[in-house]
Amino acid sequence: SPGGKTERIREIMDALNIKNVEIRTEEGEDVRKYIKPLKIHWIFVKPTEEMRKAREILEGLMEEKAKILKEMKIRISKSTARSRLTQIYQKLIEEKNLPALAHFSVFYNAFHAVEILETEGPYALERFVERLRQRKKRVDYRIFKALNVVRGMEHPKMEKLIEIINSEAGKKMIVFA
Repeated sequence: SPGGKTERIREIMDALNIKNVEIRTEEGEDVRKYIKPLKIHWIFVKPTEEMRKAREILEGLMEEKAKILKEMKIRISKSTARSRLTQIYQKLIEEKNLPALAHFSVFYNAFHAVEILETEGPYALERFVERLRQRKKRVDYRIFKALNVVRGMEHPKMEKLIEIINSEAGKKMIVFA
């Protein structure tokens, strides 16, 4: 499904030479009778002490780079929205501001590393760092330090997920983890 974006739907229609499309939603009369009610249950899992330590290392790196960038009149922090960071990055490229780009790239890599660690876990963080190295990107030693704190660990959500699946054996479920 291309989703609800008209331009994406038109792109697919053109690529497949489709002339007409009908869009149906779960609210429609003809579809509603086939939709079963969903039970959504959010479960929040606390990060491990090692994950908290790794996050502190990465956030320290972000704070250091944010401070340097502030001296260059670029204001960002660990709570800056990703969309805003993308705008700043594009502006730095347009201006060919290489000194700021160097610091911004380190900040952004640490920002992304925190996000990956918290949502996907240590293994995904390790893959991210490896991709940076393969692309010949310079990786700040503190990113490696944070990775070493959590290397080989599972995200705590996996243990909780296995517990839930075992307790609900035989039932249908879809898990977004």
